[in-house]
Amino acid sequence: MLATTILTAGDPVWPAKPLTIWTATDLHYLSPQLTDYGALFTDVIMAGDAKITEYSPQILDAFCSAVISRKPDALILTGDITFNGELLSLQEASEKLAAVKKAGIPVLVLPGNHDINYYKAYRYSGDQAYNTKNISQEQFREICWEFGPSKAVMVDKNSFSYVYALAEDFWILTLDANTEAASGRIRSETLLWAEEQLRTAQKRGIVVLAATHQNVLPQSKMMSFGYVISNHKEVSALFRNYGVKWNLSGHVHMQHKAEEDGLADIATGSMAVAALRYGIVRLNEKRAFSYEMASVSEKQEEAQERFHKKTHAQVKKTLSGLNITEREAVLMTEFASDINYRYFTGNLEKKYFSKHSEAWALWQKHGADTFFGKYLRSMREEFC
Repeated sequence: MLATTILTAGDPVWPAKPLTIWTATDLHYLSPQLTDYGALFTDVIMAGDAKITEYSPQILDAFCSAVISRKPDALILTGDITFNGELLSLQEASEKLAAVKKAGIPVLVLPGNHDINYYKAYRYSGDQAYNTKNISQEQFREICWEFGPSKAVMVDKNSFSYVYALAEDFWILTLDANTEAASGRIRSETLLWAEEQLRTAQKRGIVVLAATHQNVLPQSKMMSFGYVISNHKEVSALFRNYGVKWNLSGHVHMQHKAEEDGLADIATGSMAVAALRYGIVRLNEKRAFSYEMASVSEKQEEAQERFHKKTHAQVKKTLSGLNITEREAVLMTEFASDINYRYFTGNLEKKYFSKHSEAWALWQKHGADTFFGKYLRSMREEFC
């Protein structure tokens, strides 16, 4: 366990400088050495959730170049660095991230559920998939140690959780819910460790920003189970008890913010899914917090095309059993595809339903009891 003295009770607080932090998540990077981009790989990608995994090397390269060019005070990656937990993918991604660190920008990472001991780590060739080495908890720790823990104030011995001091008055607390011993859950030992760190920060007047892979607050009625940390109520209560107001997360692949009792959990959209999101966090001298959506410019058209293609296929399947006209099917499909894209990318507005009242009425009339109908209704309840 590492420890360094930052402040002691009664020490003066240095004049704070503004901070800019970039955050990204769910990169789902796949090494080009693990695929021939053949038939089976194409089928796997097309059957997924609209990721453009075949372009992940170009996307990560473009993102790292942007980080180096803009020089934020830190970069936080909240998990699912790899496509499906391939050791080679993590090794290659870490080499790209090392260039960011070499440029003087701290890189702080967390493992996601796809990174540790994942069972779908494959190499694709033609119409066959072959097992490839996946990532153990210890291997992740060894490869990614330089991305956070090596310069941390304190490191948890039971997980890849750590405290990083970005300034004398500002800490970043990462909490790892993807250990081999407790996948999807913050271990009780880690919660006790985190409380000790937060108690210290509170005594010293240090502001804390938290980061997790899974969400600490449900982001959507339809996307709750399996997306939040299984003991998220304990985690969110801990944050509130010690004045943590913001958590950065991912996992759900959409851009969204959930708020409850003074705590905000901001889920940044996946960098592998339209609109290839990342977030820019700014903190002023008084540590007022702001978050801005941003996107990698590389492969935007491909990402949007795949997202709409995937949504069209899902809606077509939903509508196939309904007694509707061709015109009604077109209206309902275009409405569902457009609103789903806006919702996932964080661009849905309150007035959207009233502007598309005819299509919404058709969904209420014909498709209210379908999954997609319920999904659309959950959006309306959230925004209206």
